[in-house]
Formats: sequence, structure tokens, C-alpha cells
Amino acid sequence: MFEKAISALSLINFIPLSYLMFANSCSTCKNMLFNVPFRNSQITLAGFLATISIIMIVNITSKDMCWKAVLLSITFVFSYLSSYLNLTRYLNGDYCYPCLTTTLIFYLIFCITAYQVIIKNLTGTYFKSHK
Repeated sequence: MFEKAISALSLINFIPLSYLMFANSCSTCKNMLFNVPFRNSQITLAGFLATISIIMIVNITSKDMCWKAVLLSITFVFSYLSSYLNLTRYLNGDYCYPCLTTTLIFYLIFCITAYQVIIKNLTGTYFKSHK
């Protein structure tokens, strides 16, 4: 269930990323807060690579906690970077709804991963020890 949900969200994430890649609609990616020398297509390509890496790691992680920890850290980094990009958009006064959509999807993936790796393992360990 966990793998299917994250894979489905990652595939859904391709839709707004594809729109951003081919429409060049996000004007805020060109006007970053700290003058980051990235273009809109490079940021979108990084989003594609992030989504592909999440799908690959999800398919690797079946029961191995090490890979689940790697997945949790990677989804945290992608959520953080996506939040940074949306913060710069907010401070510039522009809003890009496809970018906001990709940020929310990255956060959903992170929350599902955090639930699976941290909360489910802690509650499972707690209930096993108190039987």
C-alpha cells in the first residue's frame, strides 16, 4: 500500500512538472531571492529527477529499514527545497499554482514516508514490547 501510494503521487507529480517544463509559465523561477543561476527548465528537470529517484527507491525498499531511511531523508530534502522555491515566490509577490501543486505532492510523499518509517515502526515496537 505504501509503495503504491508514493508511486501514484510521484506519477501525478509529473503532470504539473511537465506543464512547467513546456509552458515556461513560472516567471518567479527566473527571479529568485538570492540570484540563483538556474533557469525554469533546470529547476523543473531537477523535479523530474527527484520524482524518478523517489520512484526507484520506493521500488527498492520492501523491508529494508536502511533504504527507508534514505527515502525519508531524500523526501525531506526535496520538500525543503520545494518550500524554499515557494517562499521566494511568496516574497516576490508571485504565485505559481503548478509549483504549489508539486510542493504539496512532495509534502504528501514526505508525510506518507515519515508515517511508514517513523510512526508505524515506533507504534509497532511499542505494541510488541507491551504484549
